Amino acid sequence: MNQIELTEDSRGHPLARVQFAKAQAYAVLYLSDYERVQALTGNASWFLNSSGNGHRYVRVWHAPTARNVMVSRLILGVEQGAIRHQDGDPLNLRRNNLVRPRRGAV
Repeated sequence: MNQIELTEDSRGHPLARVQFAKAQAYAVLYLSDYERVQALTGNASWFLNSSGNGHRYVRVWHAPTARNVMVSRLILGVEQGAIRHQDGDPLNLRRNNLVRPRRGAV
């Protein structure tokens, strides 16, 4: 299980910092989204996954689908498709940083 640190953003919104077991890094997301992801996945470990071309993704085991899924997709409630991080940081999983690109957008 990952270590969690509770903190808040500059506006006082509760945040969870999720430490990765095998990486010296952590993901940051709103506490309410963390709790919802935990309800969907249980105590599954969060981990960093690389696409092999320099892109990193935060993933977790999702028992209902029996596969690893991107946490950003669980937060937005989508099963597939691209998710863009407005600030370019794949570890910033705050809902307001996650964007679904429009079809045909580059």
